[in-house]
Amino acid sequence: MKGIRSKVMQSFNYTVINSLSLGVKLFELLKPTHSMKHLLLGVFLLFGLHTYSQSWTFPVSGRVTNGGKKLDRANVTLFKSGTQVNQVVTSSNGKFEFVLEPDADYIITVTKPGFITKKFSFNTQNVPSDRAKQGFGGVDLSEIVIFEIPKGVDVNELNNILSQPIAKFAYQDAGKDFNYDENYTRSIRSKLDKLADVQKKAEEEDKKKSEGDKAITEKFNSVVSKADKAFTAKDYVAAKAAYNEALGLKPGESSIKSKLTEIDNLIA
Repeated sequence: MKGIRSKVMQSFNYTVINSLSLGVKLFELLKPTHSMKHLLLGVFLLFGLHTYSQSWTFPVSGRVTNGGKKLDRANVTLFKSGTQVNQVVTSSNGKFEFVLEPDADYIITVTKPGFITKKFSFNTQNVPSDRAKQGFGGVDLSEIVIFEIPKGVDVNELNNILSQPIAKFAYQDAGKDFNYDENYTRSIRSKLDKLADVQKKAEEEDKKKSEGDKAITEKFNSVVSKADKAFTAKDYVAAKAAYNEALGLKPGESSIKSKLTEIDNLIA
């Protein structure tokens, strides 16, 4: 199909160029009427539109995660030659997508308040014109894991690791497509290994916190159930004591505060 399209476009180019030559000759030999000027202008515009259609773009997509779960409210920012040109805040699916233009240097940063920041580099320069005509499918970065900085980690060392891109992508003649720079990845392998160790520690802390939260929630539900039964039985003293115990487990629970206020009004 691409071969057929290429032949059609070549034929179209030949026709347009011949039309231009003929138009110039007619313009020189004849005094063009108003309608002829519009006809020639249309030919030039058509040729200009065709030339522009040969430009290409490079889509980049990914999904931000944490602890195996899709991460919402992550900030994914696109920089072009050092200037911010776009930013998205992920929804509950954690997804993002940008479209890169030719002949530029891009950096994509992925972060969230309190979390680490990961960077990815994309260079869309030095693409052969004959290859550019075929277009590119883009790259899916798949899951990008970011995490909160765990306790006991050397923050300065971590920032030093993250000051560089995690990966670099550019056009490669060998595969005639965009790919990550293997040599660069090898050069920062030790830093990536250290980052993996920090990530493992962060995941262990998250697991402990999750287990602790689960235990608190189970205890909270049990105490609230006890308080509700006492309230239904109009044993307001016992109910108040139980609700206060529940509030100690989860101080921010407005429903428990409302129950305590209701009890105070009943026994006043």
